[in-house]
This record gives sequence, structure tokens and C-alpha cells, in this order.
Amino acid sequence: MAALPALWKGSKMKFLWLSLLLLTAVPAFGHEDHPGGDHMAGMQAIKDKVPAEYRVMDRSPVTPTAESLARGASLFAQNCAVCHGPEGRGDGPAAASMRTRPANFHDAHHSGFYSPGEKYWIISNGLKSSGMPAYGDRLTPRQLWDLVNHVLSLPQKGMDDLFN
Repeated sequence: MAALPALWKGSKMKFLWLSLLLLTAVPAFGHEDHPGGDHMAGMQAIKDKVPAEYRVMDRSPVTPTAESLARGASLFAQNCAVCHGPEGRGDGPAAASMRTRPANFHDAHHSGFYSPGEKYWIISNGLKSSGMPAYGDRLTPRQLWDLVNHVLSLPQKGMDDLFN
């Protein structure tokens, strides 16, 4: 250990030691509630499956009016709350028995990972690996976009809760 200060004298060695420190610290952040690790790799794998035409959709074609958000909230309560919870926090009654924990839409890092188009595709096609069913054959495109609008509003509602 006495040699360590001498190693820090050169800027290249400082960079190498800092890099080594960061590389050894990163695996500690691999659990699912922190950005990184296997959970994020799984999210990236899902993102990679989404066709390009959905990846570029950076907003909903349905304006998120009060009516759209209300329709989306109703659809969420009927179809999604059993897994994602009534407030979209990933804590629905079925969540405990699932192999993959449902998304917490109030987690801004996770929520911002997928574009609106990617969310639409995921809801439409489901995720077999997580047990999420496909809703594209049950809901109309308009209903799917209302649902996306509602899901997109959840992180904002979570921020409002912090300041009220």
C-alpha cells in the first residue's frame, strides 16, 4: 500500500486507478431497482426487439387530453393494475408471483428508457419473457395510445406527489 501514492503521481496512472475503481464498483449496482446490471440488459434486449418504425416515435399521435388520459386510466385499471398496481408502481396483487417484476412507471429512469412508440409496441405485442400479455388483439389502436398516454403521465403524477 505504501507504493500507492507514488503510482498516483503520473496522470496516466491516476486515470488507470480511477478506471479500475469504477470497474470494480459497477457490478454492485446490478440489482433491479438501480440503473445497471442484468435488469437493464433485459430492458435493452426488449428495446432491441422493437421494430425501427416504433423506435422513432417520440410522441403519441393521440393528444394526451383529459379525455384520453381518463380513457387510458380506465383501461389501465381493467388490464394492467393486476400486475403493475393501481398506481403503476409495479406492486399489483399478481406481481409477487411473477418471475420478472412488473415495471414501476413512477421510476423516471425506467419509464424514460422506452419511447412512446416502443411502449405502444410492447403493450400491443406483450412480453412473453415476463408474462405480459399482448393487448393488440384486444384493444383498438386508439385505446392503445390512450393507455400509452396514461402510462406516460404516471412519472409526472409521481413528481406532483413529491411537491404537494
